Amino acid sequence: MGANPFDHLPLAIASMDFLKQDRVLDELERALPYDLVVMDEAHHYSETGMNEADRREASQRRRLAEVLARQSDALLLLTATPHDGYDRSFASLLELLDPSLVDGKGRPREQAYRAHVVRRLKKHVKVLHPQTGEYTGFSERSLVPVQVIADSALHPAFVELHRSLLGFIAPALKRVLRLRQYDDALAYLALLRRSTSSVFALRNTLQAVQARLAELATSKQEEVESRQQRRKSLKVLQRKMARFGTLTLDEEAERELLEREELAQQLSLLEHEARKAGRAAERAASAAEALADILLKAEAALAHDPKLDQLIREVQAIRQQEPAAIILIYTEYVHSLHEVERRLKAEKLGPVLTIHSAQRDADDGRGERIDRRAITERFRTLDKLILVSTDAAAEGLNLHERCHHLIHLELPWNPNRLEQRNGRIDRYGRRSGSGRRRPGTPSGPPPGSPIPSRRRASRSPR
Repeated sequence: MGANPFDHLPLAIASMDFLKQDRVLDELERALPYDLVVMDEAHHYSETGMNEADRREASQRRRLAEVLARQSDALLLLTATPHDGYDRSFASLLELLDPSLVDGKGRPREQAYRAHVVRRLKKHVKVLHPQTGEYTGFSERSLVPVQVIADSALHPAFVELHRSLLGFIAPALKRVLRLRQYDDALAYLALLRRSTSSVFALRNTLQAVQARLAELATSKQEEVESRQQRRKSLKVLQRKMARFGTLTLDEEAERELLEREELAQQLSLLEHEARKAGRAAERAASAAEALADILLKAEAALAHDPKLDQLIREVQAIRQQEPAAIILIYTEYVHSLHEVERRLKAEKLGPVLTIHSAQRDADDGRGERIDRRAITERFRTLDKLILVSTDAAAEGLNLHERCHHLIHLELPWNPNRLEQRNGRIDRYGRRSGSGRRRPGTPSGPPPGSPIPSRRRASRSPR
């Protein structure tokens, strides 16, 4: 009691989120220096070059980095996440190594920093092949864009749903541009993104928004301060996603909740304005009525989602060529994950495992604990498994040992996020024959049709 644990630990491994706590950080700052500190995922410790809000959000991580830099004789900063494009982000990491590497304006000094930076590309890495005993390079990725065509004759309900959705969103976005109230576009864009994932994700989001809209109809108007705080929180999460390509489990759940609340509040405000407009508003369908109509069309289109139909065909093709293959499928939304899981099980294409933001290590009702690590261990060791995951599993998991089939249900808007996903199987130690998949571009009506993507080393596109 009363002792500083860091004075008695010659070797310690700890998480960033544990060490950045004020009490723990104070003890670390008072401890004896370490000979060597290794900071993994070092991009989390940089100062952003974007704006002041980002710098405040990262202040705890930054303070931790500065303490670790002071409390070490040698410092290694490791990351495989691509640069976010801002000089200040890179310079802030250099400052941890040596403040003299950065000039008075916070920019890297030309050439001075190069001796402190080691950049290894895949072409520089050689892997010892267990069978031949020879060192070989990484095998090339095989990228197979898979086109999804929404045909009015084959998928009438799906096409009508998207036409109605775009008819609902387009006037709102035009209004945003005309009034230059760009924050008002956040919720509509979030809804549009869900529509390009799966009909199921769109339907469930519409249901949640409709229920919330009904609650707001009998409540007073939202305070301006509350709206500003919600949008501020939403933008912080979106900026973090833009920088790093992934969020924590809690942040992923929070973002979805904020997006739904923002859309419900926006529609509630439109309803309020329509009521004040009087007779002109009576002749037009209200926002609530338009939402209800789209929800009915989403229900009708649930069984005819061309993207999920194509996904099943892709998995069947893999199974035909490699019956024992294990397959990794990524999607952005938990609702899409659940529908993909249901469809795969219905087609009996192999045992299906899932990892997503709503999971917590807990009892499964049969006396067994749901453990994310146990799920990934099964995926790494057993045959015929399919793992469906959100980006909750996009950082820190090594799934490359036996998996070389990766399917993206939707193309992430951020290329960093795509690389985080691909890095689960395209990484050091991967054997020849591994691959990944990426989306192509949609064709046919309606605009914005979703596209799945797959990568396979053993088969050419289409």
